[in-house]
Amino acid sequence: MSVGSADFHKAIVNVWEATNLEWEHKQLWTEAERAEDSALLEQGQDRRGIPFPYTVAEGPAQRVVTRMSGATTTSKYHTRGQPWVFRVYAKESGSKTAKQIAADIAEKIMMAYGGHPTEAPHELTLDNGSVHYMQYQTDYPVAEDDDIYQHVVSYEALLDVPVEVG
Repeated sequence: MSVGSADFHKAIVNVWEATNLEWEHKQLWTEAERAEDSALLEQGQDRRGIPFPYTVAEGPAQRVVTRMSGATTTSKYHTRGQPWVFRVYAKESGSKTAKQIAADIAEKIMMAYGGHPTEAPHELTLDNGSVHYMQYQTDYPVAEDDDIYQHVVSYEALLDVPVEVG
């Protein structure tokens, strides 16, 4: 069981796995690299030696939007805003440019979490509470180096989280 921001992170990983986003990255890796590393990294995690492409997930601190009582006098809920950012890093591979690889993976992320024009996002479920929505904010490419591109996809989620009162 997870609580708070760890619960939301777990929901993100569950959708990542259910939508095969790991393979979208690893199909461009060697067989040895596939066995060793994960393509989804957390902000601040050491990226040295991780093959391209990979994605860094950032979940800045949640903020309480509202506080409310539940059905009983001892249950309370916090409605929390949770920003979330995926940063896809890619390097030129074969006939595809780094920018195209990053954009292709960003599109798959939007298909999974929201923001794609023709695909509905997958549902995010929490162990404790619920996700009202995961709203796509923006996406854009960023040149990192001559042959490395980053594609940023950002969201804002709204969560209801139970809080026990003593």
